[in-house]
Amino acid sequence: MKAILFWAVRLTLCAVFFLTAQHAQAQSDVYDSGTVWTLSTIRIDANMDDEYLQRLSKTWKAMMDEAKKEQLILGYKILKGNAANQDDFNLLLMVEYRNLSSMDPDPARDAKWKAIRDRIQARPDHQDILQRYGEIRQFFGQKVMREIVLK
Repeated sequence: MKAILFWAVRLTLCAVFFLTAQHAQAQSDVYDSGTVWTLSTIRIDANMDDEYLQRLSKTWKAMMDEAKKEQLILGYKILKGNAANQDDFNLLLMVEYRNLSSMDPDPARDAKWKAIRDRIQARPDHQDILQRYGEIRQFFGQKVMREIVLK
């Protein structure tokens, strides 16, 4: 009986410690967690800005507009600027999500995304648009970042 009580107390203390540690990691005295953003970095080739942005409007923007209507995303932004050097991006595509869990696999949400992709890909010029992307821009990569609000 004494051994059972010993292990019960020990397990309870471990559980309390684990829950306290998780709670402490989830909160900060310095900031509050905000929305989650995906950031795609791209460099558009010289003198190709207008062409690329016209194509982007027919694909990526059209998809983001539909995703916003379906409440899959909160919003999106496109930032354009000068590259700091030849290895830097000059266009940033930003998509805002409510939280990380809204990016997790979910059959209903995945079906909505698939329906949007299917509508966009059904455009007769879709393949031509995508093929030209590789000729007029370089895709650097994508990051997921959480917005923070300092207290």
